[in-house]
Amino acid sequence: MIETRPEPLMGATTVSFVKPTGPQESNNTEGVTCTGTGWGWRGAAAGGQNSFQNDIDATTTIGDSFTLTFNGTGADFLTELNADEGTIGIAVDGVRRETADATSDSRQYQQKLYSVSGLPAGVHTLTGTMKTGQYMIVDGFTVRS
Repeated sequence: MIETRPEPLMGATTVSFVKPTGPQESNNTEGVTCTGTGWGWRGAAAGGQNSFQNDIDATTTIGDSFTLTFNGTGADFLTELNADEGTIGIAVDGVRRETADATSDSRQYQQKLYSVSGLPAGVHTLTGTMKTGQYMIVDGFTVRS
């Protein structure tokens, strides 16, 4: 909700933003930094169809990574699962958490591959690094405040 009202003396406008209380879904490009040489954006016609907002970022280079910087208490990483996907090293705030496996016998869209919760309120980072597979796909995120 955005509220605007003129200031009575100065003629200026005051704008107030109300932060949502529920989880917020973000596309693959909002607040995300992709590092490495194999990244490419893919819209609906080039592999993004059926993904969140019908687009993805994908890499084919082992060692490439993504970093989401978010303000909240937790986040979910959304990706695709399929036989051409592989494993992704996950870190939160620079601390290695686990290796997540995105392989599956069939393609599955908008899948929550990793979730972290219970973080202290504030700014955090969620990083994924491609370890194996033909592709690492970044579809979107859900951030909890």
